[in-house]
Amino acid sequence: MMRYGYGYGYEMMNGYGLWGGLIMGFGLLILILVVLYIYKHNNNTNSDALELLKMKFVKGEITEEEYINKKNTLLKK
Repeated sequence: MMRYGYGYGYEMMNGYGLWGGLIMGFGLLILILVVLYIYKHNNNTNSDALELLKMKFVKGEITEEEYINKKNTLLKK
């Protein structure tokens, strides 16, 4: 005898069932966390490079023109 209820029959064969839904939800959570990590890592790298560039300009290691060109290049990425 086949029951058509939660996790049985139609839902189990053609749907995802309870465990499939949990696994998909967990996978989606992992994907979101990976995307957020990559986004945050790229922003930190860019801001670190801008800070280093600013310090070189303040110390007089590069000219204002070089500073502006390099800053524009970093902000394009």
